Amino acid sequence: MVNPPSLNKTAKTIRLSILVSFSVLLIYRFTLSPTVNIIDSGELITGCYLLDILHPTGYPLYTLIGNIFSKIPIASIAQRINFISAIYCTAASCFFFLLLFGLTNSVVAALVSTSLFAFSRTIWSVAVGAEVYGLTALFLVLIVYLWLKVEKNNILILLAFILGMSFTNHMMIWSTFIGTIIFMMLFYRKNLFCFRYLMIGMGFFLLGLSVYLYLLIRARGTPLFNWGNPYNWERLVWHVTGKQYRVWMFSSSWAEVFSNLKFALNLFLKEGFYIFIIPAILGVVKMVRNNFYLFISLLIIFILTLFYAINYSIPDIESYYIPCLFVMFVFAGFGLAILIKNLRVNQYFFLIFIILPLLFNYRRAGMQGNYLAYDSAINHLKSAPVNAIILTNWWDIYAPVFYVQHIENIRKDVCIIDKELLRRSWYLQYLNKQYPWLVRNCQIEIEYFLSYLEQFEHGRLQENVGIQNAFVDMINSFIDRNPNRRVFITFADQADYDAKFIKPERRRIPYGLLYELSSDTIVESFDYGQFSIRKPNLILDERTNLIIKRYENLGLERTLFLKKHGKIVEAKKTLEWILKVNPDSRSYQKLFSTLKLSE
Repeated sequence: MVNPPSLNKTAKTIRLSILVSFSVLLIYRFTLSPTVNIIDSGELITGCYLLDILHPTGYPLYTLIGNIFSKIPIASIAQRINFISAIYCTAASCFFFLLLFGLTNSVVAALVSTSLFAFSRTIWSVAVGAEVYGLTALFLVLIVYLWLKVEKNNILILLAFILGMSFTNHMMIWSTFIGTIIFMMLFYRKNLFCFRYLMIGMGFFLLGLSVYLYLLIRARGTPLFNWGNPYNWERLVWHVTGKQYRVWMFSSSWAEVFSNLKFALNLFLKEGFYIFIIPAILGVVKMVRNNFYLFISLLIIFILTLFYAINYSIPDIESYYIPCLFVMFVFAGFGLAILIKNLRVNQYFFLIFIILPLLFNYRRAGMQGNYLAYDSAINHLKSAPVNAIILTNWWDIYAPVFYVQHIENIRKDVCIIDKELLRRSWYLQYLNKQYPWLVRNCQIEIEYFLSYLEQFEHGRLQENVGIQNAFVDMINSFIDRNPNRRVFITFADQADYDAKFIKPERRRIPYGLLYELSSDTIVESFDYGQFSIRKPNLILDERTNLIIKRYENLGLERTLFLKKHGKIVEAKKTLEWILKVNPDSRSYQKLFSTLKLSE
């Protein structure tokens, strides 16, 4: 008995989707980060494990799923949470393949486009570490895939539910939501405007959105890290809408906007290796002719995402362009199908392009062997003596330290404070739970600052000078009212606005990776040889390179400080260590020769 063509195609689709999923997951697993990374990784891993409230918009679905995975007794907690991202992006790649294969009926075009998507630097980089964007990528692809299935029974209900859930992970999905409404209005208008369908759809959308109630419920249970403290509806709305981040949204100058647009276009060209832009243009022409409703809806996603991203000035903006890249690779898949059909070339020749993103992005997006953030956290803690206080303004220091202290229980005697988070009332509640002695000793200054902070958070502040003075007084009280604890900062005076007001009468002595605020004239020794720095065989981005550069900068400052105070032998040892970190530096080699002559 011969199987019908539809059954054969279904079986073939299943086999190919399994092959795609297995291959993508295997490569993600091989390039997975072994531990905590920079940016939000430390907060996300710790937050999932402890069921904390994460930074806006809260990411409750990510937290709840992450908590389940964090309990599986395999590998480390960091690796468990990192692996979830690989699963999300693998599933996104699988649905991307199914979408393209269904649209083009070309296995080769679907495989090549899926490779471009799955192993683009942007997607690959969020697939191998703890990040929320992998789940959003999955929702994005799944929602568009369901557009084409919406005529089937109950798919509209499923689509509404998934749309609601997608908002509980990241608000960048709003462009996909609008694109979905446009597609439904164009393609499915008959049933969309049926009152019964609207009510059922709205009900399931709200059911998916109800995951946000986790924030309200959990905040009242006072978790360790209760970002935003969304214990009531007012604070829940603040948190979900990202109130504290609005200062960076749609506030850029025209010059910044055009600079951001230039960055975005350059990103698209690089991710498409320049050559796939032509198939994308061909795909646009093909889709306009054959599937206009789909084209308009995808174009809406692209334009709205682009408009939002170029008006949002943050350093780690690449992931916000994921919807744009998705649309671009869908268009490219259409274009590739046209080329495969019309060029007098064996279609399997195009499979060679599958390996292009793998070869190009393997060392750019992969995180295999990358312990830089973890080592940095440990080395900063090694720089602090027992019961020290550290003030930092750098999230890439604070978040990894947060992880190693609360998950691996390393150096919990050190009190580390994020100076910028001190500007939020919920963070002072965290300090009270974590360091009750600090809040108790400085209660007067803290309460005075909180009186201003309450006005600021509700938009009633009229005295900017007053709140700034209260802020500095509170920080200085941390130092004055805890005289038995040595105090360190991670920033130089010229690199931070508040620094010059923090105990200006005290010397800033380079000590390890920190600056000690010291009243003594004694220069205490420090052995830089105790630091562990594992450099991965990767092409590192600018932000990660700053971690390595910090070792060099602080080591050099320490060397010059020791030389100034006549401690030539220790200065020479410190410089020897710097040359191990960066053996190619001619300026350090020249300084080393000077020290040898001085000795």
